[in-house]
Amino acid sequence: MTLWLVRCGRRGEGENHALSHNVVGVGWAELGDLSGARSLDAIRGRLQEHHPDAKPSTVTDWASQLDAFTHRIEKVDLVALPSRVLPPLHSGA
Repeated sequence: MTLWLVRCGRRGEGENHALSHNVVGVGWAELGDLSGARSLDAIRGRLQEHHPDAKPSTVTDWASQLDAFTHRIEKVDLVALPSRVLPPLHSGA
């Protein structure tokens, strides 16, 4: 079991949805469904298509985050969600 740090938006914009539905998610909606992107390079390629002006190091950082969320996080893992709207610690079911 692994503990992941997941943020629901820079300003917590997805936090209420995450807490009320007991889920977490990531941004980059413009990338579409990433389930077919089987590698870090495939995710990096999608990001480069949609963000051609982003620095290569930024694209690599984003791709690594998306790869972890898409391929490594498991349903049994724990998630720490830094809250912008609730007290510092919240325990979901």
